[in-house]
Amino acid sequence: MERDLHGYRVNSEFPSGFSSFIESWFDVIYDYEKNTRFGRERGDSIYWYNERANVGAFASALSRNKASVIEEYTCRKGVGADNGLGRADISFFYDNEWYLAEAKIHWKKLSPRSKISFDNKLLSSSLMDANRSWHRDTGTIALGLNFVVPSIHPSYKNDITEYVKDCIAQLEETNPCGFWAYCAPGRLRDLQSSNDEKNYFPMVIMLGEKCNP
Repeated sequence: MERDLHGYRVNSEFPSGFSSFIESWFDVIYDYEKNTRFGRERGDSIYWYNERANVGAFASALSRNKASVIEEYTCRKGVGADNGLGRADISFFYDNEWYLAEAKIHWKKLSPRSKISFDNKLLSSSLMDANRSWHRDTGTIALGLNFVVPSIHPSYKNDITEYVKDCIAQLEETNPCGFWAYCAPGRLRDLQSSNDEKNYFPMVIMLGEKCNP
């Protein structure tokens, strides 16, 4: 069986508690894979479903560290003519601070001709949404939260681990945002979809950045 690969970096602008959140996020992913029936019997993970599943995994990690969490709640968004009721993805209270985060999921293909660009464009839509949900007068800290799920075509099956390692090296070199983490469970290196392309989904990457004041 392939070795589990995971790692992270939290820049100094974030409190040390975010390291604990990420370590618990790893645990949530591994626990689901190892302890659920689908995870044990056929290989299954939280991260390859959708945005909500990934936000839920992060919320579970927050709760394991005694953060108070609410998800998919009604709030006012925008200003002026753009103001109206909407829903925010997640908000949490930890160490006497309120955080608001809007999340996006990104499906990215890995191949000899295709790599993931860890740049501002990847983060922009989540930050834009967070800015619309952010009520600055409340002292809340707003975040853009992104889950990147790479896919690999079956024709590159024998090179999946190398693609994963190359992607990790690129992430570490780029250091694209305030905090980032990756998780590639060894048992899920051959996690394969049943759709027409039958792509593999061996890992997930989480990227987080603060909105500018």
